[in-house]
Amino acid sequence: MAGPRNLVSDRRAWLENALPRLLRRERVALFIGYLLVQGVIVAGLTTPRYPDSGGYLQLSFIGRYDRPWTVPLLYTIFPTDSLRIAAQVVLAAASWWFLANAASRLVRDRYVRLGVRVVLLMLGVVGPVASWNSTILSDSAAISLTALLIGCWIRHASRPSRTTALSLLAVTLLWSFTRNDLILVGAGITVCAVVAVTWRWRSRVNALLACGLIVISAYGLAVDNRNPYILDENIASVIEGRILDNPGWRQWFIAHGMPYSVGVQDTQGGLYGLALLQIPVFHVWLTASGASTYAEFLLEHPAYTLLDPLPDFSGELASINWPNRTAYAYTQPNPSPSMLSPTANYGRHRDVLPSVIQDLLFQQGQIGDVLLLAVGAFGLAWVARRKLGSDSRMWVPFIAIAFAIAQGYLVWFAGDAEIDRHAIVLATTARIGLWIVAGYALDRLIQTRQTRAPAH
Repeated sequence: MAGPRNLVSDRRAWLENALPRLLRRERVALFIGYLLVQGVIVAGLTTPRYPDSGGYLQLSFIGRYDRPWTVPLLYTIFPTDSLRIAAQVVLAAASWWFLANAASRLVRDRYVRLGVRVVLLMLGVVGPVASWNSTILSDSAAISLTALLIGCWIRHASRPSRTTALSLLAVTLLWSFTRNDLILVGAGITVCAVVAVTWRWRSRVNALLACGLIVISAYGLAVDNRNPYILDENIASVIEGRILDNPGWRQWFIAHGMPYSVGVQDTQGGLYGLALLQIPVFHVWLTASGASTYAEFLLEHPAYTLLDPLPDFSGELASINWPNRTAYAYTQPNPSPSMLSPTANYGRHRDVLPSVIQDLLFQQGQIGDVLLLAVGAFGLAWVARRKLGSDSRMWVPFIAIAFAIAQGYLVWFAGDAEIDRHAIVLATTARIGLWIVAGYALDRLIQTRQTRAPAH
C-alpha cells in the first residue's frame, strides 16, 4: 500500500508532466485563434488580379521567366485562387506567430514579454499588411517570409545550432526568390554575415551558415541576371518618369550613349517604361548598356542618389489646389508616395482592430506613427546602453531597420512606378525592428530597476 509520501510525490510528478501538456494545448488553441483572425480578414472576398499576376503563374528555377520562383512554386502547389489565398493566410499566421514567439522569448519581464508578443501579432493583422493576403501577387509571401526570416535570425543569434542554421538557410532561400529586389537585399545580408563570422561570430556552425548564404546569393544573382527584362523595364520607367523631364540629366544620358529622338522624347511621363521598350534602337541600348550607365549616373550624381529619395520616404498628402496628376494615380493615390507608410490598397480586407490601434501600428500615408515609435525606441535604447552597456539582443532588430532603409533606396532607384506597393515590405520591416528594439530596451531598464530595488 502506498504511503502518504508516495502519494504526494506521485501527485507532484503528475502535475509536472501535465503542466507542459496543458501549456502546449493552450498555445495550439491560441495559434488556431490567430489563424482564424487572419482568415476572417480576407475570407470570402473577391480576389484582385493585376497585370503582374500572370507572371507569378510561370515557374522556373533557372530564370527562364520574369519572376523568381518562390511565389510561382506556391501557386503551382495550390492551383486555384481560393487555395492560394488560404495558403497565404496560413503562411502569414505561422510567420507572425513564429516571429512573436522568437522575439518575446528573449524578454525577461513577463509584462514586457506579453506586450512584445501582442504588438507583433497585431502588426500582422493590421489592414495595410494583412490585405495583401487576398491578392495574387508576391507581396503577401514577401511580407510573411520577412517576418519569418527576422524570427529565424533572432532565434539563431540567441542560441546558434545546426537546427537554427538550417532553418535560417531554408527560409532565406525562399525569401530571396520571392521578389527580384530581395535577391539584392539578400546579397547584402550575406556580406554582413560573412563579416560577422570573420570578425566576431566565429564557430563552425556560423561558418557553414555563411557559406550557405554565399551559395544562395550566388544562385540568386545568376538567376536574376539571366533574365534582365524586369531590370530593363525598371530603368526604362526611371528614364520616362525622371530623366527625360530633367534637361541636365537627359543630356548626361545622351552624352553617355543613350539614343534620343522624337519618339524617345514623346515617351516622357509614360507608364512603366513600356513605350521606350517598344523603340528597337533604345531597347538594344538598354539591354547592352542601360544598367551600367544608370549605375555610373548614380555614382556621379550624389545628390540624386542620397537626397532625392528622401521625400518619398515620408510622402505627402493631396490638396484641392494640387491634385494628383501622376501617371500612377490609380496605384499611388497621393502626389508623392510614402515608402515608410504606403497607401497602396491592392487587396481587399476587413479590419479586425480598432482604428485607433491600427493607426498607432500602421497609419497609411502618414509617418507620425513611425517617427513616434523611432523616437521612443531609439531613446530607450540609448538610455539603456548609456546606463548598462551594449545589449547583444539589439543586433538583429537594428540590422533589420538598417536594411529596411537601404531597401527603400533600392526601391526608389529601381523604378518610378508603384513605389508604394514595392515599399510595403520595408515599411513592415522597419516597424518590426523598432517595436522589438523598444521592447528589449524597456525590458532591460525594468529588470535593472527591479534588481536594484531594496527588498521588503
